Amino acid sequence: MVQVAVPGAPARAGAQGRSSAERPSSAERPSSAERPVISKFSATPSQLDYRGGKVRLVARTRGAARCEVTSTVKMAGVPSRLSCRQGHIAITVRVPGDAGAGVRSIPLRLKASGGHGAYAERVLYVHVLPRPPAVASFSSSPSSLPPSGGAVTLTARVLRALRCVISASPEIAGLPVSLPCADGKVAKVVALPPVSGGQSRATYFALSVAGLGGGASSAEAVVYVRGLAPTAASFTATPSSLPATGGSVTLSIAVTNASQCSFGYSWSGPSDPIAKGALPANIPCSKGTYTYKVDFAPDLGSLPAEVSFQAIVISDGGEVSASGQPSVVEAAGA
Repeated sequence: MVQVAVPGAPARAGAQGRSSAERPSSAERPSSAERPVISKFSATPSQLDYRGGKVRLVARTRGAARCEVTSTVKMAGVPSRLSCRQGHIAITVRVPGDAGAGVRSIPLRLKASGGHGAYAERVLYVHVLPRPPAVASFSSSPSSLPPSGGAVTLTARVLRALRCVISASPEIAGLPVSLPCADGKVAKVVALPPVSGGQSRATYFALSVAGLGGGASSAEAVVYVRGLAPTAASFTATPSSLPATGGSVTLSIAVTNASQCSFGYSWSGPSDPIAKGALPANIPCSKGTYTYKVDFAPDLGSLPAEVSFQAIVISDGGEVSASGQPSVVEAAGA
């Protein structure tokens, strides 16, 4: 039987479904080959210090006509819209600084768009470090100890630090030590040994800090262990008498825990018998017996001269006068 098409009647759906006139052409349908591809998206540098700075963004694409760089953080150069038909783009943006205590990760998003609404996206992050760590205070309590030594507490307040290292010079037991200090505080008790002489010993403590913003800020505290008090076991003048023509007298002093010895004198008679008119002050002495020669000038008077000697022994632990004042008598000259 012959079928006749009736004008206005709907066409019958055959085995092929819709007619070719109703199906979209392959040119109208997005295909996987037409979807844009971002093969590279990089930032140089990818890490900045707390001040921020310029960053170079480079991208390589395929199948994209337009590229847009955006960020949730306001900065110079973003947003940026440009053609990427050539398959690559390169722009410079200025990432803002940050004064916070932690690392700030700033997103930069690249959207590459093609035809028929197809697009590709990629996100990278530029990391802005915090300010470098700093030491707000560093101290010791007490700052001085008796000759026997003892315990010292070191305390510090720090900013933006994660680790704190305490060291000592000269070295002492238990140091150096690395301590966590992310909460802004650090404390350490150390023991200082005794001294064995009259000279005080200084121990220098150093604090260095490190954090996400780098390192290493440092500070110093000093603790003194005082020297032992000095002693003067004996003080003599030999000989105890001289002729009118004068001569030499040897002063002898036995000391311990000393750093300096000073001599002085007083006299009675017609004139000063000491030839040089003065005795040495603050000459070095530490432990043992020390001697010093004193010259007497001739006595030209009619009366004898008598000289009494004094000695003071000094150390960081104090000072002491030698017991006794040995005397020397010079005969009269006429």
